[in-house]
Amino acid sequence: MKREVGSNERQCGTLQNVAKIDAETDLLDPKGGRGSSRQCGAGEEEAKVSKVEASKTDTLQVQEANWELHMKQKAAEAIQYQKEEAAAEEALADAKLYTRKQAADAMVYGKKLEAEGLVALADAQGRYLGTLLEALE
Repeated sequence: MKREVGSNERQCGTLQNVAKIDAETDLLDPKGGRGSSRQCGAGEEEAKVSKVEASKTDTLQVQEANWELHMKQKAAEAIQYQKEEAAAEEALADAKLYTRKQAADAMVYGKKLEAEGLVALADAQGRYLGTLLEALE
């Protein structure tokens, strides 16, 4: 009788260990379905607890993976925003440069017209003075 009790206790301890290993294996093996069909009073309860803990661990790992993915997406969005901001700043700088160039071109054109006007005035004054000299002679 004592041998049977000791044997049952060893078998119960073995079943508890098997249940723990099965629960951990179910966590690592998503196909699962390998639950222990062996039953022992405390071993069955411990197996349930182990499965719940494994499920919580799995859920936590999924949440952590989701958080990491979220953070990577936000980092990528920040980089994209910086690139777009740099492109906008470059476009603004190009627009300012173009505006300055247009203003400079307009000033040069104005000065050119002014110079042409002075040349025409000088030419007219020269002809006038030539006409006056001819009239005096």
